[in-house]
Amino acid sequence: MLGNGFTANSAIAWNGTTLTTTHVSVTELSAPVTAAQVASIASIPITVVNPLNQGGTSLPLPLSIVSPSIDAVSFQINNSHNGYVAFASASLPSAASWSVNLGGAPSNALIVGNRVYVFATISGNSQLFALTGATGATLWGPIEFPGAAGFTYDAGTLFVNSGSNTASGVLTALDAASGKQKWTVTLPGQFAESWPAIAADGVVYLLDVGLLTAFNESDGAQLWSVQQKSGTDGSVAGTVDGIYVAAPDLTADFRPEPEA
Repeated sequence: MLGNGFTANSAIAWNGTTLTTTHVSVTELSAPVTAAQVASIASIPITVVNPLNQGGTSLPLPLSIVSPSIDAVSFQINNSHNGYVAFASASLPSAASWSVNLGGAPSNALIVGNRVYVFATISGNSQLFALTGATGATLWGPIEFPGAAGFTYDAGTLFVNSGSNTASGVLTALDAASGKQKWTVTLPGQFAESWPAIAADGVVYLLDVGLLTAFNESDGAQLWSVQQKSGTDGSVAGTVDGIYVAAPDLTADFRPEPEA
């Protein structure tokens, strides 16, 4: 748990029950929970319990326990890029249900809510399509982006990073249902990258030639940036524990908020 003003006497409470808590710092507490505590879908009130002379018990914040996602929202399925999907059961079909000619080489697909989002590379640019998962019919698109492009999805929005490798790139937010543009910002890095961003909990993270930058999902405002080793490329990875980037001889782990 991240916050401020924590002491060695602070403890995390799970639905009113105090957990065995480790005081990491004045801004961080940690406590283990059991598999049984997160086995069922629920909203759990989380509080911090302090002695009365140190503020007492905090107001509760909800922790949501949800079903594992079966959507592909990022490169290699999820923000961790581990290719894992939690199907209750699955069987492979004997043949493809449909196929679509997009007019160019297809990218990896994002699959969300029975919709398929995919780029086609045509004449050096990237064209984005939204297709229905049932038949492959076009829902909207194509929307053209200059140069190579990568994309990710979160909370009803597609985030596309695109551009030429000889100039700064652009990050664009699109309404996933309609394809309508929400906002666009020029990236602070030196050159555009086609490696996709990741997005979670209201923040988009993108690595651009060693510069890791966080953007607000709602309006594209830059929240923070951290320069890593020059030449660092690739897609940022994210887990519940942090945001990760890697260079040939360096791996870095950042707290999502703040960037530490």
